[in-house]
Amino acid sequence: MATDMSQQIPSQVRIRTDADDGYAHRYESIQKAKEVFGVGNNTAAVIHATEHAHQDLAAKREALEFLADHVGDDVLAEVADRLSTREMSVAVERAVRVETE
Repeated sequence: MATDMSQQIPSQVRIRTDADDGYAHRYESIQKAKEVFGVGNNTAAVIHATEHAHQDLAAKREALEFLADHVGDDVLAEVADRLSTREMSVAVERAVRVETE
């Protein structure tokens, strides 16, 4: 039985950015997202960044699957490494299977 998601959604979500508690990097990240996505408020920056992360994961997977048919393992591994970030590690594995009947 499906639950009504709207009953689980809080009315507010807060992100601590207190520099004294070591969270200043969060504020800086939000400011960078505002600049990258050309938005004027923190909420829009966070929404754009999370949507982008979801789409970026799918696009990286699709690009590597395409390249796997066109380049060798060394090039594919190099591309995966270049697509990796601190927040999202990208790696490839190729499996070879030999079966007999």
